[in-house]
Amino acid sequence: MEKAEQSSFCKLSFQLPLDSFLLDIHFSSNKKRIGILGASGSGKSMCLKSIAGIVTPKQGEILLGDSCLFSSSKKINLPPQKRRIGYLFQSYALFPHLTVWENIAIAMEGQDKENLLSNFWKRGKSGDREMSANSSAFKEPRESRSERIFKLLRKMELSGLEKRFPAELSGGQQQRVALARIFANEPTMILLDEPFSALDLYLRDKMQEELMLHLEDFPGQAIMVSHSRDEIYRFAEEVIMLQEGKVIGQGETKEVFRQPKNRQAAILTGCKNIAKAKKLGEHSIFIEDWGLELTLEREIPEKLSAIGYRAHDFIPLFSGGEENSVSVKLLSKAELPFEQNFYFKPEKGEGEICFLVQRDGPYGKMQEIPKALQLREEKLLLLMEEN
Repeated sequence: MEKAEQSSFCKLSFQLPLDSFLLDIHFSSNKKRIGILGASGSGKSMCLKSIAGIVTPKQGEILLGDSCLFSSSKKINLPPQKRRIGYLFQSYALFPHLTVWENIAIAMEGQDKENLLSNFWKRGKSGDREMSANSSAFKEPRESRSERIFKLLRKMELSGLEKRFPAELSGGQQQRVALARIFANEPTMILLDEPFSALDLYLRDKMQEELMLHLEDFPGQAIMVSHSRDEIYRFAEEVIMLQEGKVIGQGETKEVFRQPKNRQAAILTGCKNIAKAKKLGEHSIFIEDWGLELTLEREIPEKLSAIGYRAHDFIPLFSGGEENSVSVKLLSKAELPFEQNFYFKPEKGEGEICFLVQRDGPYGKMQEIPKALQLREEKLLLLMEEN
């Protein structure tokens, strides 16, 4: 295995007491883009700060590739400056009294002469190595600081802005300076702490696209935390779900969103309809909140505790009597720019059912209110008891 590839593995197993709960993290991953999804106050940022060495766990270990960053049993706790981890804060944390050039240059202070990822940093924007055919990246003399800064300015599309101060830059330019400063320190991992949370929707989308382009050829791992399912889904190959400091789900991002395993994971993926349910037989369940019995082709797991059903997946029925359908009465309706949200009460149960209709979708022009909503088995989420 190449040395640069060895750093694309992390293993986290640590505990850190917080004010209202215990941050109890256990996961490992060899994916390059990892997302941590959780509600506000679930421990996401404290997880990043533990990796970076800003806070110290009470016990456990943090491994990055072949390097042990923290181990309570071995009494190892590398200081932040020795972990070679880049941290992109929500505010970007640029020094307001320093120019773009100086903000990048300050990250180069005290760097080690050797760097296992030097191949990456010696590439130009096109990805070609700027070296002679007979020389290797490890034998070539180290570039001067000025040369490296100019190269970063070109890579991050900041050429000509090196004498400006942060207050003279747009939000996107500030983010690129913050990334250039991270890259200047030649990290093996980059941590992204809700980098888009303060932006409006248009800017958020544009800057996330920019961020992903700039990280495209970064050979190490990048971990982003967010409470936005859309940001995580777009960014991450693998997702970790947090609730009150505990990992409640982990896996390949698209699969976790397609089939969350428990109630809280389903909520985090944006499922609006979750109802108590119990197993009746090998192929039948009763949805208690909706007063509805369903017969399914698949086997029902023993630990079933609830079902989830996404609001846009119902089939509206304008007369009752269809199999696997729930009769409903309209409570309210919300008109949105590109969709309509209908809120129903099940006739035989309690609670509320949300039905979302896209204006340009198959039911966007329906003229009457549905009398029932039919569930499709392939869209039904069977949710287990939470451990």
